[in-house]
Order: sequence, then structure tokens, then C-alpha cells
Amino acid sequence: MEREAELAALENGVRGIRAGGRMILLSGAAGVGKSTLLSCLNELAGTHGCRRLTARGTALEHTFSFGIVRQLFEGLVVGASVEAEARDELFRGAARPARSLFVRSDEGAETDEVALLEGLHGLVANLCAGRPLILQVDDLHWADTASLRFLTYLLPRLPRLPLLLVAATRPEEPGSDVRLLPLLSADPDVQVLRPEPLTEQATGLLIGERLGPADDVFVAACHQATAGNPLLLHELGSLLIAEGTTPVDANAARVRTDGARAVQRWVDRRMAALPGPIADFARAAALLGDDAPFADACHVAGMERGAGEKAVRTLAALEILQLEKGPAPGRPSLRFVHPLVHAAIYDSLGVGDRHYRHLRAARLLARHGSPDERVAAHLLLAPPAGEPWMAQVLDRAAQAALREGSPGSALEYLQRLLREPLPAPRRSATLMAAASAAMNVDLGTAVVLLEQASAVADAPDRALMFAMWGYALWQLGDVPGGAALYRKALEEVTDPDGDLARQAQACLLQIANMLPGRDETVTGLRHLWHVVPDDSVGGRMLEWSIAFHDMTVCEPGAVGRARRAFVSVADRRDGGPGDERAAGPLPLLAGHGWLVLMAADSPEIESILDDYIRSAERSGSLRDLGPALLQRAYTRLKRADLPAAEADMRTAQQLMTAVASRRGIVWINAYLIDILLEQGRTENATSLAETDLTSFGPPDAATVMFQERRARLLRRIGRLDAALEEAVLAGRYWAGAGVTNPAFTLWRGEAARCLHLLGRTAEATEHATEQLRLARRWGAPGALGEALRLHGTIASGASGLLELEEAVDLLSAAPQCRLPYAKALFDLGSALRRSGHRVAARRRLTEALDVAAPAGLAPLAVAAKVELRATGAAPSAPQTDAVKLTASEWRIAEMAAEGRTNRAIAHLLFVSAKTVEVHLSSAYRKLGINGRAGLKSALRSLPPAE
Repeated sequence: MEREAELAALENGVRGIRAGGRMILLSGAAGVGKSTLLSCLNELAGTHGCRRLTARGTALEHTFSFGIVRQLFEGLVVGASVEAEARDELFRGAARPARSLFVRSDEGAETDEVALLEGLHGLVANLCAGRPLILQVDDLHWADTASLRFLTYLLPRLPRLPLLLVAATRPEEPGSDVRLLPLLSADPDVQVLRPEPLTEQATGLLIGERLGPADDVFVAACHQATAGNPLLLHELGSLLIAEGTTPVDANAARVRTDGARAVQRWVDRRMAALPGPIADFARAAALLGDDAPFADACHVAGMERGAGEKAVRTLAALEILQLEKGPAPGRPSLRFVHPLVHAAIYDSLGVGDRHYRHLRAARLLARHGSPDERVAAHLLLAPPAGEPWMAQVLDRAAQAALREGSPGSALEYLQRLLREPLPAPRRSATLMAAASAAMNVDLGTAVVLLEQASAVADAPDRALMFAMWGYALWQLGDVPGGAALYRKALEEVTDPDGDLARQAQACLLQIANMLPGRDETVTGLRHLWHVVPDDSVGGRMLEWSIAFHDMTVCEPGAVGRARRAFVSVADRRDGGPGDERAAGPLPLLAGHGWLVLMAADSPEIESILDDYIRSAERSGSLRDLGPALLQRAYTRLKRADLPAAEADMRTAQQLMTAVASRRGIVWINAYLIDILLEQGRTENATSLAETDLTSFGPPDAATVMFQERRARLLRRIGRLDAALEEAVLAGRYWAGAGVTNPAFTLWRGEAARCLHLLGRTAEATEHATEQLRLARRWGAPGALGEALRLHGTIASGASGLLELEEAVDLLSAAPQCRLPYAKALFDLGSALRRSGHRVAARRRLTEALDVAAPAGLAPLAVAAKVELRATGAAPSAPQTDAVKLTASEWRIAEMAAEGRTNRAIAHLLFVSAKTVEVHLSSAYRKLGINGRAGLKSALRSLPPAE
């Protein structure tokens, strides 16, 4: 009732599944009808020939590594009826790494998380090859972190698969991962459906069906007491029937008082009427959680199987729980009719009683040989007891979680283990293990654990802990704190020339490299410039740190130093990105080496990044993957591959958010502003640029790079004074840090352009001249081409044309600089047109358009067309391309021209707001316009698309 819009959206999702996958998220309070809507997918799947796999999150099992994933696929891949040949077919090709989740052949083998994610993606693709697939997950807020990572990983790949992912969640429910779930719900490609409470009219119909014709005041009281929640209304009706309450106005007051507790009262009445053993069985089932094995409930309740079966029949008849087919033949499981019913029984137990019962359940399950993760789930909710077997179970569960690429689950088990009385050496080792797991998933928790560990560790271990602690603070934005801890690590190392010392020195130099007043730190480390480089982790990190410092002051020798360290990595046999004793993830610490080669426009940089991305995937830490994707995105932007750049950036954004790397998030947002501006998505860039940088603490390199991009945005939208102010502020920071290389900083160029547009030509020329001098010293084609373009544009006249010609010639020979090349062509063509050289201008402007249009550089393409018309040429008119609008583009463009917002269009068409944005951006590009303002007139004279 009153769910027509949600049902239509689900039906549209299933009907369009063969055209490409998508995700639909049902978000609402418990009892609002999400599970009922999900159940409608069964009929839709059958009608449209789809396979449907289901899973459900539970509070008790949220630490089970890949628990949701196993629920979805276990029945297909490990059931007794599954033949080996069919199983092998499912795990063929890219799906092979996922086999270890379901068919364990080697308990000690480690499987990294990204390999598992890729393997699961391959498994899904293989399943989709036969027929379209619907994956349905209820109570997603209780999903385990590893499964959430898989769904996050799968999301951007859905459009390439005939797959509909539908999940239901409670937005206000405290769940298993406070970072990943919001990533899914906030993703613009996810269609979020929010079922509303029932209206008073619908409430009256439901009450009338249960109790007969109801008086208006009574109906209003029922609606008020339940807030229109369908489940509460159903249970309230059952309670009123059981108590013999008639639906008349005189009983309205009673309904208002008791209605909100309808489910609890309904459950209490049934539990009170049950024989003691059957009530104990229900409490045991509630303690074990949904999908608990029936046999486990019997053990915990102290019942034989026959008595347990009788209890289940009684509870099923009372609509409390039901017996379901389990993952394996002969092993049925229990499921409550609704999470609120489960919660009512569980909450009826006092806190102390619950703790005792969880401890007792853990003992019984361990005695009967239940898996460690199921026993550990109860130990997480039980008080410490000092029994040796408990520590062993928690430790084994943590190690298993790490093997399966779930450091978040491992962290929970290890933190619980630390509550047990442990001998000092064991406690120190456990603190270190917990901190190492936390470094992958929660840097704030890692800081707390490392602080505790450093107080009890021996000197050699304290040095490593201080180094890790310094890295965590650095990434959380406490740069001075990170530097202080790296200094403490150097004080603690036993070998001042050893690998760990070199790592700490490299990290300290990296922190200092982009901070004001770095000279003092650099002076204290200057002797390291003369250290003979070696192939150790610390040796390579130190080479990259020194190379980065030299790059920032335009020292060309920096390139050779960075390149040698990368050659050293390539020569390593394992090719891995890190080392278990490294103070932080090596890909991030190699990032300074990447930045050197990126600043030099080295042709090999993208292949180096590709190698590191593959190595980071093999290492299994998503934290390691984000920085490499971030920098590869920028190299792709520079060579004008905007779709690939944005895809890398969005993935990096998810990873950095998941590990709470504040510096990484700011850096990503800075690069995203660049990408959005080049695509002409100014509104999106403006929204991103409004980020309050004060929340990230004192300024550092990442926030200043963001400021530079904000200055660029402000200039593009005509706010020149504000843009100049941002650029100058950034320049002051870089000056204090001694950073001058224009290949790395943008502030000088932005300041010069703003000053030029404000008519302050002398000041603009001063900045442009200094930028050209520094760029010639550095010598990279990108930086020099940009500096020549800037100086030539400001200088104008014959000298300006010569500099613009030099910029075009230089950049034409650098394919990795395709974006600045297109801009240089445009600037040269515009300058030639203003100088009266129309024929030459047309050639250069046409060349600029030939680069810009296919690359999706919408503003540049539009500007090139305008300039071409000014030369007297007749470039392809916008409408020539407009007739190629797809039907979807045309329909969305028409609705936008009528004044509807993106969200309103998305609601009407049952698509995501992101889909609307993509179609509109494509339409703008084809029509040669910048946005909605010109949309109506551009469409008016055109025939609809086929």
C-alpha cells in the first residue's frame, strides 16, 4: 500500500537489467516495508528470466569476513548438489582468486583483499554470462566491512554487467562500518528509494481490514502512535485483537499510550504464554542472531534435537521465527520474522544477563567445534574471563581475517583479545598486531594503539612503532606531530645507518619538504645527499625524498636520482611495493619519486604507476592503492584522457575515505576540480571548491594545492579579486617552504592571469617572466610550454607570437602533455586571429578543436569554435552534432530546458542524478553550449533524435 513509486523503480531496474547494471538502495526506518519490497523481486526475477541471490546482515555476524558475500554465493558454489565441473566453470578466468573464500584448500595461504575483490567480480561476471543476475541484500547496515568493500568495488563496474544490486538499510542504525556504507548511499550512480510512512488514510484502511470499520479519532490515534510505520501498525492490530479492543474513539487514548511499544508488547505477551523451555529456545536463538544454525540454538538452549524441532514449530506458529534451509544440506538455520521481533526478545534480556549468556554460548559453541569466527562473535560481546582458550580463539579468528583480507575484522578480534589478562610479551605483540591492522582501516585507532604499544615495547620495536605512529599522524593532518615522532624513531634505532633509520630519515625529509621553514630540517639531513644509495626499502625512500627536494628548487639532477631508485625497484625479484618493516606503505612514500617524474613529464611515469598499482593490489592493502591511482589520474588528465582520469580519481576517493586519510582526500578534491573544470562541469567544481579547509588543521601542501585549484576556478567564473587573493596566499606558503618549481605549483601562473585580466599588466609580466625563468631552468616540456604560453599571451605582439609558437612546437613532441598542447594551440590561434593572420589562425584553432572535442574538453572546444567564427571560417555548427543526440540525451535535455532540476529528472525517469548529469554533459558538448542557459534555444530548431 502506497508503495507504487518504489515498486515501479524496482520493476524498471529489473526490466532494464540487460542494458547494463545499476544499484538501488532502499533506505528507511525499521518496519517501513523495505523487506516486503525486496520480496517483490522474487516475482520480478521470474518474470524477466533473472537469477536472484539473497543475503541479510545481522548484528552478531558483522565481523564475519565476507559474510554477506558468502551468503550470496555459497549455495551456488559449495552445495552438495554442485558438481565439480560446474564449480570450476564459475571460478574460471578472473574469478579464480575468489575460490579460496568458498573452497579452502590451504588454511595457511594468504589471499590479498584486492585479488579477492577482483576474483569476486570475475565470479559475478561468470554468473551473469548465463542470465541476468539480481543480488539482494537486506539489512545492509549490519554487513561486514569486507563485503561492503566488495559492493563498493563492484559499483562502478555495474554498467558493464547485466546485474541489478538491490539493498535495504536503516540510515540511523549504528552498523559495522561508518565510512563505507555512506560511500554507497552517497554515490551519484546509486538510486536511493526512501519509502515514506503510510498516510492516515492508508492507516485507516489497514486498521479497518484487521478490526473492522474504525472511528476517525481512533484511526488518527493509531497513526500518531505508530508514525505510519507498517510493521508497527500490523503488530498494533494484532495486539488490539488479542486484547479485545474495539476501534472506537473512546479507546483512542489507550492506543496513543501503548501503540509505540506495539512490537515489544506483542512479543512480551507471546513469550509470557510460552512454556519455559520454548521461551529459552527463543532467547537462545535471539542471542545467536539471524541465520544461526539450528543445531547451535539447541546446544545453547540445552535441548535435544527433537525438543528443538518442537520449539521451532511452536515459535513459527506464533510468527516469531521460522526454520530455513541452511547453506549445507541437513544444517537448517533460524530466522526471525523481522529484525524488530528479534531485537525485542534480545533486548528483554538484561545487560548483565546478555553478557553471561554470550560467554556461555561461546563456551558451548567452542566445545561443539563451531568455527572460530562464530565463537569469537560471542566473545566480542562477553566479559573477559581469563580462560586461555578464549585468547586462542580470538587470535586464530584475527589471523584468519587477515588471511582473507579483512583487517577491520582482525582489529575487532585483537582489541577484544587485549581485554583479556595477557603476559607482558603477549600483550606487546598483540598491541603491535592490532596497530598494524588498524593502519589499514582506521588511522585514529592505530594512533591510540601505537601510543599504548610504545610504552611497553623494547627499544628496537619502539623505533618501528614511533615510525608507524608518525606516519599515522602525518596522514591524519598532524604534520608537526608526525615529524616529532620520526625524530623519536631516529633516537631509538639501534643502527643509525640501517634500513629503519633510512626510512625514518626519508619520511622526516618528506614531511619537511613541503613545510615552511624546512631549511633547518634539511640542513640537519644534508649529509644524506652523499650517502651511497642502496636497494633497501629505506635506501629507495631516501633517494625519492632527496630527489623531490631537489625538484622543488628546479634542480634537474633530481630526475636521474628518482629514476635510479625506480630502476632499483624494477630489478627487485618480487616487484612488491612494500616491506613488512616499512614505516608506511611504500607506494605512498614512493609518491615523491612519482611527483618528480611527473613534474619532468617523463614518458615512463604512467607505466611505473601501472606497475605500482598492480603491486599494491598484490599486497592487499587498499590504503596502498589510493595514492597510486591519485597520481595516475593526474597523468591521464594531462594527456587529456578525462574519462580514465576521473575513474581513477573516484576510486582513489573511495579508498582514501575508507582509511580516513585527510591529506589524501584534500589532494584528490584538488585534482577533481581540475578534471571537472576541463569537462565544463563548473557547478560541480564550485560545490567541491567550497570545502572548508580550516577543518583540516594548519595549512600543508595538500590544502595549499587545493587553494591553487580554487583560485583557478574563481578565475574561470570571473571572480578575479578572490582568485588573486587565493593564489597569493598559496604563493606565500610555497615561498616559506622554499618551493619554486612551476611544474609543481600553480600559484604564480594563476596570479599572473588574474593580474593580466585586471589590467595590472606590469605585475602580471613580472610573475610570468619569473615563471618562464624557472621553467627554463627545470626544462620539462609541460612546465616550459605552460610558461611560454602564459608569457606569450601577456606579452602579445610579435614576441608573444614567437613564444606561443615555441610552446606549440615543444608540446607537440610530448604526447604526455596533450592537454597543455591543446591549450597552446588555442592561444596561438587566438593570438594570430587578433594579429590579422586569419588563415594561420584557422589552422591552429582547427587543430585545437580536433584535440579538444574528442577528449571532452568542452569549454576549450566551445571557445575554439567561437574563435573560428571570428576568423570568418564556418566550423561545424553545433546543430550538426546535436542531431546525433541519443533518445535519452534528448529527453533529459528537454526536461532540463523546461527548468526541472537533475534530481527531479532522475525521480521522473527512475535513474540516478549522476546519470542525468552525464547525459546533460554529453548534450552540452554536442550542442556546443556551456550549460542550461543556452539549452532551450539550442534545442528549439532541431528535430528529435531517433
